Amino acid sequence: MNIKSYSYQDIKLLLGEHVIIGDVNQIKITSLENIDTNKENAICFIDKNRKDKEELLDKTLAKVVVIDDKELKKQYLTKVLIQVKDPKLTISFVGNNLFTLKMPLGIIHESAVIHPEAIIDKLVFIGPNCTIGKVKIGSNSIIRSNVTLFDNVEIGSGVDISSGSVIGSEGYGYNRDQDGKLIQFPHIGRVIIENNVSIGTNVSIDRGALSDTVIGKGTKIDNLVHIAHNVIIGEDCCIVANAVICGSTTIGKKSYIAPSSCVRDAIHIGENTLIGLSATVMKSVPSNEVWVGSPALPLSKYVKNRKKISDL
Repeated sequence: MNIKSYSYQDIKLLLGEHVIIGDVNQIKITSLENIDTNKENAICFIDKNRKDKEELLDKTLAKVVVIDDKELKKQYLTKVLIQVKDPKLTISFVGNNLFTLKMPLGIIHESAVIHPEAIIDKLVFIGPNCTIGKVKIGSNSIIRSNVTLFDNVEIGSGVDISSGSVIGSEGYGYNRDQDGKLIQFPHIGRVIIENNVSIGTNVSIDRGALSDTVIGKGTKIDNLVHIAHNVIIGEDCCIVANAVICGSTTIGKKSYIAPSSCVRDAIHIGENTLIGLSATVMKSVPSNEVWVGSPALPLSKYVKNRKKISDL
């Protein structure tokens, strides 16, 4: 099997602003590896926060290393060092463009069941055993195996939905009648997933009740997340594994919802907000704040409360 090799010219445009230490003619990259690799023709990186950068450089056999722009105490004559401001970000561009597996677009697996009125762009991949309702799917989107898309789901361009996810099912909303019996509230809204959203495995996103559930462009949703009816999530948010977002909640752009956290219904999470690990958010959170704990509090208040408890 022929192994593709990349030169400096192949990766130059992916590096952004950078400084090369060493001979670029030595760059012959065949794989992307961790810094402890024993492969000479690998490219790897050292996180800018590591304190043992020179020790790692001494040990690695890789000849090409992406590292931050701090000055080093000694020279590494057998290596090519690519100095950038953020090595992890740079290696992400290199890795995603050169080393990740690309799904073939324009393919619908024969086992997929698709509504005859679904509107699907020609450049879409739909994997095995998918069930696709009366939906709209934009170009360059990937629907992996065993995904269910109910009717009234609109998916933008460049969306990636991983296996086992269910999008557009009815939300959990009930009222009790005069006899105490549960009567379901109608859920007739849509799910709108904007461009470049990534949805992990076994994610559940409910359709809206009388309005829509909306996932803003660029947002990334991890595995095993539940998003209830009428939730509106802004652009470029991170919703991480096992998080639960209850109905009619809104989340501002560029916010981070940590693993196993729960956000109650009908509240607002501001922009650039971080909700901590396993937090239970019971009331609205302003923008640009960090809230942790159960029930969740601003970080400074939480720390004070913990200190008071420990002093008892």
